[in-house]
Amino acid sequence: MPTVKDIWEKMGSPTDEDKALVEKAFNFAAEAHKDHKRLSGEPYITHLVETARGLAALGMGAKTIAAGLLHDTIEDVNLQINKIEEFGKEIAFLVEGVTKLGHLKYHGTERHRESLRKLLVATSEDARVLIIKLIDRLHNMRTLQYVPEEKRQRIALETLEIYAAIAHRLGMGVVRRELEDLAFQYAYPKEYAEAKRLLAEKTKETAERLEKMMRTLKKELAENGITKFETDSRVKGLWSLWQKLKRKGGDIDKIYDIAALRV
Repeated sequence: MPTVKDIWEKMGSPTDEDKALVEKAFNFAAEAHKDHKRLSGEPYITHLVETARGLAALGMGAKTIAAGLLHDTIEDVNLQINKIEEFGKEIAFLVEGVTKLGHLKYHGTERHRESLRKLLVATSEDARVLIIKLIDRLHNMRTLQYVPEEKRQRIALETLEIYAAIAHRLGMGVVRRELEDLAFQYAYPKEYAEAKRLLAEKTKETAERLEKMMRTLKKELAENGITKFETDSRVKGLWSLWQKLKRKGGDIDKIYDIAALRV
């Protein structure tokens, strides 16, 4: 069973006041959703805590994290907004904004631009509303296997065409990539399997090249008196890879950014 400490540990340097606010929201949400379970069989509070942890990992403040814990109380528990206003007008505004976003319906590929515009307009007053919704969707995508099969593709397509695009516009690259790859496997399972196979074939070769490049880089930097630096690498996301494969006629050898080294 998740606890409020699971959230605190993801917060940067929370004050006692921050901790108290998050704990109050946690206790309120746990009580409000005490009879609810996820399709996975887990207590519903698990989803709310994962949303809050995701927001904390992004460096969001205590009020946004508290709103993340409370974001389903209006729609799922039918609480009135005045109950949430006990946490202050700002948190109530965020929760109400996320609830409104949940009422926007996905209309398919041909209308995704309109849906995207509605999302942007609905959250133009405060981007935190949209960030909460994105992290909420991210955890839902991580557990999409528990959703009935007939709903998975619709949710996956909506994620690809709406939420991943919003994450991109907000500069949330890590969130966008995970949303895309999680959705890809349900929206286009055959294409996902093929992209995964092609990437696996390239992985060994790519890893060897990166390792060689890393050794050369460290040597060159050291010879120039530079010893304090950090490096990491990333492999191209599967959805991004598939989009580029389509433009390159399916030839993975024509794709030169499968992996990258950051310094």
